[in-house]
Amino acid sequence: MNTIDITQDTLSALPSCLDFRLEGVCFWLRCSWTGCSIRTSIRLGHYIPDLVISAYHEAAENPWREIRKTLGHAQELALEQGFAALIDYDPGEGAQHDSRPARNHATVTYKEADAIGHPAADIVEDIPLPEGPCPSAADMMTPYYQSAIDAVEWRLGVVEFVTNAHRSFPGVEELSEDGTWGLQTWGGVYPRVGQTPQPEDAKAAGIAAFRAGHIVTRSGEPGRVYDHLSSGGTTSTAGYRVWLPDPLEPGDAETGTFQMHHPRSESSCEILGVDDRFDGLDGWAGGTSSSRTDLDGDYVWTMWRRYSCCEREGAFITSVSW
Repeated sequence: MNTIDITQDTLSALPSCLDFRLEGVCFWLRCSWTGCSIRTSIRLGHYIPDLVISAYHEAAENPWREIRKTLGHAQELALEQGFAALIDYDPGEGAQHDSRPARNHATVTYKEADAIGHPAADIVEDIPLPEGPCPSAADMMTPYYQSAIDAVEWRLGVVEFVTNAHRSFPGVEELSEDGTWGLQTWGGVYPRVGQTPQPEDAKAAGIAAFRAGHIVTRSGEPGRVYDHLSSGGTTSTAGYRVWLPDPLEPGDAETGTFQMHHPRSESSCEILGVDDRFDGLDGWAGGTSSSRTDLDGDYVWTMWRRYSCCEREGAFITSVSW
């Protein structure tokens, strides 16, 4: 894929993924030499395409062409110079190292992952909405996460297994429709490493992509090499008071939804971990017969996050939501 492909796909998904809503009213205090007055502005909310997250088979071989050309060499250099001992690291017995996804047996599937600021993150600001729109916290084309740069943790999870061991047990945090381990789950969010015991290649890629988004939307993750994408709380920017999305959580569409670009171009968004047990070959578990499975093991998504904001009219007093 190239940047134009991703941008065109994203624009085609605006009617489905934007989900624009009027959410309430903000109250402001504005004072001048003649006195003070109370002003109001509409509080609105909508999704913004913040990140392009790729999960793929070979280090430095991101399926997004421009990113592969600009960052691929740096990723190879990081592995060669800083993590030479890990280049031939085997993720586990029976792990995949060829380009074909697993079929009818349990296996450990390994994926690289990159999270890059969406090339169309700012394009939403040009949409003619009744109010707004809200500004994105993401910077276009900025690398927020590269598994080749975060090589030690993504491959071995040295710090991850110590600091988050209690979250790595099955059923604690699952990539499923409600984030729990019930009748259906794709796998655990933790440990956030490149390998997962998931035989379906598309689901294994989805787990890797979710883990990358999970990392970058949190600050101060120990042992990790990444750039934090602002999440949670409020900020003032571009003439708006903005309520930022919370960090990505499984089963919570408010914190992030995903639009697939490759191998299947889609114009809608969904959470990763969706229950597809009854979707047949069109679902995530359709194996090599599914249009969601790439025979080369490469996948690309846009991650949309929900923002809320009010246009600034003075000193903020409060907001009332409905």
